[in-house]
Amino acid sequence: MDLNDESKDSYEFTWDKASEQGSVLIFSTTKDLVKQVTVEAGTGKNCNISALVINQLLSKLDIKSGNERLIYWTVKKIKITRLPPHQKFVRYKPDE
Repeated sequence: MDLNDESKDSYEFTWDKASEQGSVLIFSTTKDLVKQVTVEAGTGKNCNISALVINQLLSKLDIKSGNERLIYWTVKKIKITRLPPHQKFVRYKPDE
């Protein structure tokens, strides 16, 4: 992907399986995805990301404008942690 191509407003990422809970796109400069940035990708099988957001993500990976780097990306399902039945959320409102 060439981020210097000013004719592109967004970039589309696609994958094979949708997730009912949603997915997250992971970008990294290393194959093992140790240093990474993520974007919520929704419940479909694709995600469009604006060029501006891509630039912001890559800057978090210390990739400077004009530099060329190999970027690895993958999609992971969002895991929803369910509380056991005996645990409940409690709303606390301090006295004013």
